Amino acid sequence: MSAEPLEITLFSSYSKLTLSAKVWGSQNAIKVLGVHGWMDNAATWDGIGHLMAEKGIHFVSVDLPGHGLSQHRPSAPYNFFDYIPDLMSVAKQLNWGKYSLLGHSLGAAISSILASIDFNVKKLVMVEGFGPWSAPPSSSHDILMKSIQQAHDFSGKQPNIYANLEEAMNRLKINNPTLASHSVKTLVSRGTRPLQNIDLTQDIKPEGSVQFRHDIRLRISPPFRLSEDQVFSFFKNIKCPTLFILAKDGEKTLRDVIFPHRKQWIPNLQYRIVEGHHHVHLDSPDRVANDIIDFLLGQQPSVPFLNNNLS
Repeated sequence: MSAEPLEITLFSSYSKLTLSAKVWGSQNAIKVLGVHGWMDNAATWDGIGHLMAEKGIHFVSVDLPGHGLSQHRPSAPYNFFDYIPDLMSVAKQLNWGKYSLLGHSLGAAISSILASIDFNVKKLVMVEGFGPWSAPPSSSHDILMKSIQQAHDFSGKQPNIYANLEEAMNRLKINNPTLASHSVKTLVSRGTRPLQNIDLTQDIKPEGSVQFRHDIRLRISPPFRLSEDQVFSFFKNIKCPTLFILAKDGEKTLRDVIFPHRKQWIPNLQYRIVEGHHHVHLDSPDRVANDIIDFLLGQQPSVPFLNNNLS
């Protein structure tokens, strides 16, 4: 079986956008939908996709709207909850019945909400993300004001131009200093496009110049956030078996505050703590791949997972 993924195009009946995805494995195998993090793209699962295919998993890693090769939304800011019907539309278009979710960071947050409302979700795997970021209701005014101001600031703004792919990689590395060099290359290779394919009026267009493909309006903060009570209302409805993978040197607030506070909310939760940073699944796929595959296939891992009774 070829380790090279297929590229497919999907259509969200919800947002009326064309979405791109990478596909590994036979369509007759068990179905898993991969969801990447904020400002990343479908290539985030490149190190794991072929391993899942070898073990009998049909894995589809989708570019969310505004990311990778997928179309951008016509308006901003991007609403976190809009991603959920987009993904439900993808699963329906793929003619999937039961399927599982594998999400990283933002993708894990999206997947957690989706798993709570779509009972076709058999299993949920979250890597370095454990539900959406929350805020107390008392901060609602400030959150909305910030979002409106940022939307105003981004109006008419164009993406930055980078002289070459290496310069774009350097920018991503500056923004994500813990990201391994090979991971930077993987994300940038899918996440940029040659400048000559873009209709922009610029005084200087050096040969080989590139821009990131993602919608720069993704940087506009959301106009509202859920409260912890609202997050709880979703988490308590996650009925499927759930695996959470936490990186020791990953997101500090996730590790020290969010996960300890919320982990009792999911009845069928198991988890693993691994060495690595926020993109551990891409930096070091070998540290997480076997656990993810064993969990999805219902096999016992070589080292038992932790749970709320064995923490």
